[in-house]
Amino acid sequence: MTYSRLSWRPSRTSGVRRLLLPALGAMAVLAGGHCSPRDTDPEQTVRLAAGDFVRAVVHQLADVRVDLLAPDGSEVLHVDGPNGIRMDDEIAAVAEQAGTYRIKMRGCPPDTPPAQCFTLRLDPPRPATAADHRRAAAIRATQEAVDWMPQRDLQKQLVARRRSLKLWQEVGDPAREAEELFQLGVVEQLLAQPVPAAEHLEAAAALYASLQRPAEEALAFNEAGGARESAGAVDRAQENFHRALAIGRRSGVPQQEQEALNRLGLLLNELGERQTALAYLQEALQLAPKVPGPGLARILNNLGYVHTDLGDHELAIQLHRRALAVPGASLPDQATAWNNLGSIHHFLGSWDEAVACYGEAIALNRKLGDLYRLAATLNNLGIARHYSGQYEASRAAYAESLALARQENNVEAQIQAANNLALLLEQRLGRPAEAIEHWRTVVRLASSRPTRDYLATAAQAFIERTERRLPEARRTLQEAIRLARRRAELRFAADLTLQLARVERELGDLPAAVRHSQEAVESIESRRKSVVSFERRAFVLAATQTHYQAYVRNLMELHAQRPNAGWDARALAVSEQARARGLLDLLGEAGAGLRSGVPPQVLAAEKTARARLRELDRQHMELVHQGAGPQEIKQSAVRLRAAGASLEEAETAVRESSESYAGLTTQPLDLRAIRREVLSARTLLLEYSLGEDKSYLFAVTPGGIRSFELPGRGPIEEAARSFYQALTARNDPGAEGRTAAEASRIDTAADRRGLALSRMILGPVESLLADHVLLVVADGMLQYVPFPALPLPSRPGKRLLDHHQTVSLPSASTLATLRRQLQGRPAAPRLLAVLADPVFRDDPRLARRPPGKERPVQIAQRREAPIRENGAEDQLGLPPLPFAAEEAKSLLDLVPASGRLAALGFDASYARATSGELAGYRYVHFATHGLLDSRQPKLSKLALSQFRADGRPQGESFLRLADIYNLKLNADLVTLSACRTALGKDVRGEGLIGLTRGFMYAGAARVLSSLWSVEDRATATLMKSFYRHLLLDKLPAAEALRRAQLTVSGDPRTRSPYYWAGFSLQGEWQ
Repeated sequence: MTYSRLSWRPSRTSGVRRLLLPALGAMAVLAGGHCSPRDTDPEQTVRLAAGDFVRAVVHQLADVRVDLLAPDGSEVLHVDGPNGIRMDDEIAAVAEQAGTYRIKMRGCPPDTPPAQCFTLRLDPPRPATAADHRRAAAIRATQEAVDWMPQRDLQKQLVARRRSLKLWQEVGDPAREAEELFQLGVVEQLLAQPVPAAEHLEAAAALYASLQRPAEEALAFNEAGGARESAGAVDRAQENFHRALAIGRRSGVPQQEQEALNRLGLLLNELGERQTALAYLQEALQLAPKVPGPGLARILNNLGYVHTDLGDHELAIQLHRRALAVPGASLPDQATAWNNLGSIHHFLGSWDEAVACYGEAIALNRKLGDLYRLAATLNNLGIARHYSGQYEASRAAYAESLALARQENNVEAQIQAANNLALLLEQRLGRPAEAIEHWRTVVRLASSRPTRDYLATAAQAFIERTERRLPEARRTLQEAIRLARRRAELRFAADLTLQLARVERELGDLPAAVRHSQEAVESIESRRKSVVSFERRAFVLAATQTHYQAYVRNLMELHAQRPNAGWDARALAVSEQARARGLLDLLGEAGAGLRSGVPPQVLAAEKTARARLRELDRQHMELVHQGAGPQEIKQSAVRLRAAGASLEEAETAVRESSESYAGLTTQPLDLRAIRREVLSARTLLLEYSLGEDKSYLFAVTPGGIRSFELPGRGPIEEAARSFYQALTARNDPGAEGRTAAEASRIDTAADRRGLALSRMILGPVESLLADHVLLVVADGMLQYVPFPALPLPSRPGKRLLDHHQTVSLPSASTLATLRRQLQGRPAAPRLLAVLADPVFRDDPRLARRPPGKERPVQIAQRREAPIRENGAEDQLGLPPLPFAAEEAKSLLDLVPASGRLAALGFDASYARATSGELAGYRYVHFATHGLLDSRQPKLSKLALSQFRADGRPQGESFLRLADIYNLKLNADLVTLSACRTALGKDVRGEGLIGLTRGFMYAGAARVLSSLWSVEDRATATLMKSFYRHLLLDKLPAAEALRRAQLTVSGDPRTRSPYYWAGFSLQGEWQ
């Protein structure tokens, strides 16, 4: 998807207005009126003769409604301004019958004295004149317009306002005429009639000037400026905003001064003058002490919006979160903050976080009944669903957004929703005719808005491309790119540049396609450098993978035409550029002394944020374990997500404050560097790049490169998913009851699916495999595939395991960076540290505690060979692992007592893991449960002992990824003998963000971890064999693992790859 300029503009509505009505002669001032008993509403009586004129003004101190009731109790008139707006309400009427009339005030709280709710000023009755009749009719017409407001019927409001204005002009009351001109302009603006709206608002400003009411004059000019901006008359818009600014400064009206600065900032941001816009908004922020109240949130939101446009996403996130924290921030401003936070997260590729933020905004807007903003946020939700592959959910969100935008005459949201729906229909749902109709809507609407000229032009280009008028599409795209750059819409320009490359490829102009693909990728690289946060930088890459894939494809198609010109080498370099860059940056940081020069308060804030996340995670796990209700668990999850965001901001602050961070640059490798720094004589690099229509495999040896075209992402990932599901079918519910024949059928199906996948992804390169060590850089679903378990394409009876050591790498560049970090590092003084068999809540060892301790509740006996995974949500009710102790003992027996650390049972604790002792060991082995959190990777964890030896609970019992990053290891190998520890949150381009990369950052040269839930007894056997080959036979880790897997697979009981293929080695293979 290319149209990413989608975040909703922050609220630009003006503050509360107050209308003060002049007296028309001597009036009786009645503080609170005549008060009847407090179980009824306060009222004032007045006796009138038929034909008398009565007029009263109610000065509101609370939001009350004023009713004028006839002698028979029927309503003559009611006056009630919009909810929450306290204005002077005027009632005026001509009595049709003689008698006692009542003026009743409704809405005064029962426990509040009437004098604290209102003051009533009553004009003495008199025989009505023609002017009095006109005034009474005008007041009735005005109230009719107000009464239509809750029903959101703008057309009826428009008719009523026009009639009311005409009547007030006949009355000759310039104050009320000015007010009606203003209100008429507001309604016309909502009806997308900006030109008459601006004219009426400017007329209102002129009347307010004649009345010497500068606050209302400035307000009218601000609103008139907004109308002129909507009409595309940006010069006249600026003129009106500057008039409001001058009046506010001259007359001491800081609220309208601030509003003018705010609107000027937003307009100039639209025009691409970002720095000037920022200056205006900063000045508006400085006025906040003079304009107390929740309006501060609006200015903070607008600053966040401009900083987002400037690419400063960390600061933008901080500003929006500050807006949410403003005491009394209005619900619209809160909704705006959540929406814009979602926009930032979805731009950065963090779809889950974006959807969560949009959910908050949508809930607030539905509560408010604010269909205008709701349309915009639904559009953004559609984008997040689109990017995450939920195409029908995306279509539904776009469709609702478009319908609401049409209902509300929200032209901006119509443009966005129509454009995005068109892209979805054309690119994903195969409905080009419908897409063209929506793009025609975009052309029609955007053409009328000068600041959206680039959108109109882009939509026209998409129509031409879809209709296969490619030469025209190329010219129109070039013009759209020029316009987008002129508007400083650089991200959109980069997306259009990618579309231009696509059209040029289809026209057969591959050199131009390559050139423009390169431009688009260079724009992304520039944008990525501006993001400090490691996680957000990774998500930038995820959101723009299509740009890199298109670049690779264009280079490879040029390679097909000119195979000896080195285009495939350039494609490999782009493939490296597109993957695991976050890990590459992390490894570059690892040895840089990042905390050097960081102020103590910044480090303290990070420590506090980490502790807060840990505590909230602990509370959340306890709630789940105790069976709390869904609402309580949901609220806890929201707090946990916010704590994760706070820790991310604190870590970003550390990087920004670091003396060494600014100079850190870790560049991905090209072909020459890969051959020099990664490969040796017996290695073969297999790097996969999956694209939508075509994929590519790069096979690299020290002697050169070969490249192969493969099927698109869809068929490859479907085959990989099918193979993985067959391998792990023994973990399915009910697997324990299967017969041997059923298990055999599962294994046969796995072999059949593995062979199909192998022929697809290894068939083209089989002749090059020889006896090489295979370094596999997988992509997408291939990251879940245990390559050693794949049958050889031409020899189904043999597997890769039989002939090859296999090592997984996030990218070739990460291995080179890892080697540089390890170069010259002295070996740890001791050999093996084992943390295994921790004590959980249901453990018989707890029964041997000292007398007097309450014994925990026992639960049902676990099966003989439990899976090292807690598949349920409960992360505290973990089953024991009976073979973990045996596994640990078998490893420790291989090492002299002086060279080993045995942290078993109660001693396998968080305190032991984080004490610093592990830095003294070459090999660190964890045998416990692993718990994966794919939504918040920082909360993925290893379960350690929950109790001390005396039976008291441990203060902390989980080693989280956030903790692992802070370990200081000197390990040749870290083994995670637990379930799915090789997995994590799958971020496109970045790979799996989980425990494995955490240990690499902490100082592990290589990590042995698992791809699925591991059977405990077979794991113990595999680990014993692995360490025997590693420690006694002195084999490299990759070969030691291969031989251990051969040992397990040689046993008829554990021949299935399920028992041995789950463990994967990542990192340094030598």
